[in-house]
Amino acid sequence: MSIAGVNVLEVLSADVFWLILDKVKNADFGSVKTLRLVSKAMNELAEPLTFASITINFVPESVSYIEHQLSTLASGNSPATRWTKRLTILNLVPVKLTAMSQYDRLQGEARETMLACQKKFLIPAIQALRNVQFASFPVHERGPVSFKSRKNVPPLEAFANLRGLELTSLPVSASTVDSIGRMIARCPALEELSLSNDYNQQHIQNLDTIFNGSMRSPSFVPSLTKLTVMNSSFNISASSVPYLRSLVHFDVQVKSGNIDASFWRTLALNGIQIRYFAVYPLDAAAIRYLASYQGLNEFHIRGRGGHEARDCPDEVFHTVLPRHQQSLRKLSFGSLNFQSWSITENYLECVLKCTALQGLTLLYHYPADTKERSGIDPQEKLSMDLVSDF
Repeated sequence: MSIAGVNVLEVLSADVFWLILDKVKNADFGSVKTLRLVSKAMNELAEPLTFASITINFVPESVSYIEHQLSTLASGNSPATRWTKRLTILNLVPVKLTAMSQYDRLQGEARETMLACQKKFLIPAIQALRNVQFASFPVHERGPVSFKSRKNVPPLEAFANLRGLELTSLPVSASTVDSIGRMIARCPALEELSLSNDYNQQHIQNLDTIFNGSMRSPSFVPSLTKLTVMNSSFNISASSVPYLRSLVHFDVQVKSGNIDASFWRTLALNGIQIRYFAVYPLDAAAIRYLASYQGLNEFHIRGRGGHEARDCPDEVFHTVLPRHQQSLRKLSFGSLNFQSWSITENYLECVLKCTALQGLTLLYHYPADTKERSGIDPQEKLSMDLVSDF
C-alpha cells in the first residue's frame, strides 16, 4: 500500500498504524476487513482487529450463514481462535417447547435446523475460542442450559479464565447458582460480573453462594472490580464482602430489603470505597456507608417510578453530597418519584458545591396546571436566579 510511491508502513510504525486502524474500525469496519487482502504485512495488522470480537445470534436472519460460522470456529482453523477476546451470544434456540414457544421468532423447519446446528457446533465453537476474556449470553429457563446435569451445562461449562462475564435473562434457582459458581471458580482473575433477569421471579438466592467456590481456593485473591446486579432474586449480605474487596463499581437494582445492612457495615469496616455507585432502593445503612468515606466519582439513583426511596432525598443531598463534593464528576437522578426527588433551591445549593461535576441529570417538576402549581410549598420552588449559577 503506497501513497505517491511511498509505502505507508515505511512512514508510520506498525504500532501507530494499528492505532489508526483501531479508530477506523468503529466508523468503517468493512474497510478494515478489506485491508486484510492488500498484503501480508497489512493482514498482520488488520486481522487482530477484525476478529477481536464475535457475535453469535440464532435468529431467522442468520439461518443462511450461522452453520458455516460455527463449524469454521469449531474446526480451529479460523483466525478468531487466535484473536477473539470478546464473545457475545445474543439469542439461543430454546430447547423446550412451551406455551410461550408460539412467540419465538424461529418456527418450524428453520427452528429445527438452527437447533441442530446449535447442539452440534455451539460448544465446540466456544471451546475453540481459547483466548476469550469477556463473554455475554442469555440463560433462559427453556434452554439450552440444563442446570440439573453437571455433565452438560452449555454454554456455562465451556468457559474458563474469563475477565468479564455478563449473564442475561437469568432464571435464579439453587441449581442455577451452583452452575454459575462453578464457572466463576474457573475464572480466578474475573474483574467484571453482570447478572440480570426479570423482576418477577419468586426464588431468592444468596449472592455469596456464587462466590463460595472461589473463596475456598487457597490461592484466592480478590479481583472483581465491577459488579452489576439487575436481579430481584438475589440477597446481598456481608458474606459476599470477602470476594468483593477490590470492588470500585457497584450497579445494583433489587427489591427493598434485598441488601442487608450488614453488607454496608462490612464494606465500611474493610475500607472498601466504591467509586461508581448506582444502587436502588437506598436505605439508611447505604446512606451511612456513603457518608463514611470520600472520593466517590459517579453517583446515580435510577428508580422504577415507585415510592421505595421517598425518605432519602434529604440524606442524599445534605449528608452524602457534601462528603464527595470535591471528587464527584457525574450525578444523576432518574425514574424517581417527583414529589420527593424534584430539585429545589435547597437541594440545588448542595449540588452547586460539587465543584468537579462534569455531568448532571436532575428531576425538575413543571406543574401541569394552575391548581397543581398552587399546591407546591413556596420553599420548594426553584428560582431562575439560582439556575443561572450553572
